[in-house]
Amino acid sequence: MTTNDLPNLSLDRWLDVLKAEYLDDYVRSGGSAVKVITGSNDLLDTAAARIREEATATGYFHAHLNPGKLRPNGKRPDLH
Repeated sequence: MTTNDLPNLSLDRWLDVLKAEYLDDYVRSGGSAVKVITGSNDLLDTAAARIREEATATGYFHAHLNPGKLRPNGKRPDLH
């Protein structure tokens, strides 16, 4: 099963897949991944907090980049 097979997951299920398929296996083995989640601001805030907690607990460094949040100059961040 891959995350492409699992559209419209609950947050808990999405986080389980992220942990099992990416943090515990793929990334730990040297891979890199970018995973995307969409939803309400509350859902995204909860997801970000839980990902940060899991990353910290398992020894990963974590950076939260929000391309939708405007910088103080009123522009969107330039993320690459």
